[in-house]
Amino acid sequence: MQPVARDPSRVDAAQDYAAALSAMDAPFYSLVREKAMNRARAAARSAAAAPGLVPIENKSHGSDFPGPWPLHRAGKTQIDPHARRCKRMRGHVEHSMRLSESQLSRSGGFRFRRLFVTLTYAAVDGWHRKDIAAYLNTARTWAARRKFKLRYTWVAEVQKRGAIHYHVCLWIPARHRLPTADVSGWWPHGWSNLTVVKSGCVGLMAYLRKYLSKMGADESIALPVGARMHGSGGLDREQRREIRYRLAPYWVRDALGTYADIRRTVGGWCDRITGVFIASPWKVEIDRSGLVWAFKPAG
Repeated sequence: MQPVARDPSRVDAAQDYAAALSAMDAPFYSLVREKAMNRARAAARSAAAAPGLVPIENKSHGSDFPGPWPLHRAGKTQIDPHARRCKRMRGHVEHSMRLSESQLSRSGGFRFRRLFVTLTYAAVDGWHRKDIAAYLNTARTWAARRKFKLRYTWVAEVQKRGAIHYHVCLWIPARHRLPTADVSGWWPHGWSNLTVVKSGCVGLMAYLRKYLSKMGADESIALPVGARMHGSGGLDREQRREIRYRLAPYWVRDALGTYADIRRTVGGWCDRITGVFIASPWKVEIDRSGLVWAFKPAG
């Protein structure tokens, strides 16, 4: 039996995909940290009961648990809505790009070019929430006139000078040339930059990942009120359902099944197809200082 030859590009793509999934699962390490801290406190209390011993808590983060430590208070865990927003943004961007690539590969992906467009405001305070939608609407109209469906994924970033700019990934048939946004009037608010990604899907993900790695809670706070952090388009109904499924909590996915259309609703989650409702075991409250706390009610 002849050994199967390994395709280096597929190996790199698989490694990049595994790294992206690991980054998405990193916040769940907080649960592991919580259990480890509880065990350490229990051991310290036991040691304190023995004569001549002093209780010591190990407060070092350690290399096994990346990220900040959650704050706990009387059985409650603090929730950072901005960090949660960034986690959802990374998950949505990764899955939407993966689904766009897989969809194009089935229809002859070699006939498409991957473009990376940056849209920047000239004025720091020139942002308006409808600007990115106007640019994408113009691009979709341009694509419809050329008889193809435009697929795209975008993220918003706040520059050091305080102005917002957008990074947009688009998939364009190789026979067409996308107009430059600021020259054509598609982006009248400043300037733009267009780059053709030459190393395929792996290069596109690597190109965008350096921007996603900079997006944290501080960047989410810096966004103006009403500003969206990410978006995508061109996916069919089943692909949008899959993204909602992937972004739902693990225990909700297990309860509702692989083919559920999971929607967040008041008090939990539901499957839009079957109508099955799953109540959340967590309750959320906001204290006087504005902090958000999650806890499981007793009993």
